[in-house]
Amino acid sequence: MENLITIHYSEIALKGKNRNVFEDALVRNISAALGENLEAIERAHGRLFLEAHDKQGAFGALSKVFGIACYFDSMVAPRSLDGIIQTIRARKTELSGIPLKIECSRSDKSFPMTSPEMNLAIGSALEESGFNTEIMKPQKVIYVQVLKDRAIIQMQKIP
Repeated sequence: MENLITIHYSEIALKGKNRNVFEDALVRNISAALGENLEAIERAHGRLFLEAHDKQGAFGALSKVFGIACYFDSMVAPRSLDGIIQTIRARKTELSGIPLKIECSRSDKSFPMTSPEMNLAIGSALEESGFNTEIMKPQKVIYVQVLKDRAIIQMQKIP
């Protein structure tokens, strides 16, 4: 899943018993907007995860879909601290010299570390690897979401 995009939607999630109807409509609209560029789309944890053949082309198409709050350039990582760190380290040339902040969240609370513990552990490991971490005034925030079967690393937020 190299060409992964995470989509967050806002008011659709507030709907009651008919929430699925609105989510289905959003999925249909995204599928229509991306057309042949869409590889796969998955609904999970109040978000949509999609794969596109051309990520940059998908970004342009998604910007015109009503109902999307924001979307992220994302990567899939193994559901382990080391796997998450290695996946971020693989983007070192892209992130070189940029003050970074790590923000973790866990949909799956069975993960052995709390979110603040993960923030500290990942940030420290990246700092030891030569990354520039800055908590107060970062230039880029890397969001890490731990799910039941994997971790999603979100690199670039696009409103």
